[in-house]
Amino acid sequence: MRLEITELHPEPVIGRSHPDAAGNRFGFECGRAFKHAGRTVIFTTECFDEPKTACSRLAIWTSDDGLAFRRHSTIVETNYDWHDTTSFRMAPWQPQPVFDAATDRWHLFHVAYSRKPGASVPYNMHGRTARLESLTPGWAGLLGPYVDRGFVELIGPRGDWEGPGNEVGFYPYRMDDGWCAFFGGNTVPEEVGDNQHFFGVGLARAASILGPWQRLAERNPVLLDPTFVENPVVDRLAPDLFVAVYDGATEGGIAYALSADGIDWGAEQVMRWASAPAWLKAPRTPLGLLHEQGNAYTLYFTAFDGLFPDGFVEPWWHDGFGNVGLARVRLV
Repeated sequence: MRLEITELHPEPVIGRSHPDAAGNRFGFECGRAFKHAGRTVIFTTECFDEPKTACSRLAIWTSDDGLAFRRHSTIVETNYDWHDTTSFRMAPWQPQPVFDAATDRWHLFHVAYSRKPGASVPYNMHGRTARLESLTPGWAGLLGPYVDRGFVELIGPRGDWEGPGNEVGFYPYRMDDGWCAFFGGNTVPEEVGDNQHFFGVGLARAASILGPWQRLAERNPVLLDPTFVENPVVDRLAPDLFVAVYDGATEGGIAYALSADGIDWGAEQVMRWASAPAWLKAPRTPLGLLHEQGNAYTLYFTAFDGLFPDGFVEPWWHDGFGNVGLARVRLV
């Protein structure tokens, strides 16, 4: 079983020329897409100013047809303190809303970063996982408003692979007997260099979406790829088929992995495109699979265009403006 791209939309659905992106200097990255009440809803991170990647906010965009989007609202934004090493409120990233029937609420998890103690640049950060909760019950609460419920409790032996990045990703998904979550870590030290570092993910389990979340230390890290996995988003396509789409630092396609039970995951696969438009220099973060009909799905994703019209701004890995693209996908 595999996923394949059948169509790549030629233009970004949200790009640097979008009128609602005015004032957003560096674009979009991470998040989650939904179909709700006849509309497509995208939650994403906006890297809107300098210092790049530290000056961030979480936003909601909506569309009636899945192509023409308008910016709906800001959920949370930076505290503008670039020397903050303790509050984990400097840079919000990776909004991941999940609906929980037991509480009848949306729970929006996101990475909450501070600057690493001793780091010479603000974009070298370490994180914790924050949780927000919708005030409105039911699916109608998806668009907010959301209230801050503090930080997630992640317990159990901490692996060396998690590194000084601490928690750099969190995505919970429903199992038959509770909840599971991918959480991320990395080994980037206080001084960012050009050396290769490990970016990986592990699994945690909880009986309730409210936690506590227990690391599955004996299984971690989950080596979908031996060196780089970031921001997995999980969809259950069938009772015995879970799909994780993620940033695998992959050229020419989108990385994914399959599982029959949500715990034991196969090796990385890649759904590739034959050719890419100029704005799609480097694919970044997929936002999940939206079911259309039969074995057909829509996949929104972010991608860098590699353009710096106002001159290069560090960090180097954020390569130009992050656009939101669209691909049509088939399960084979």
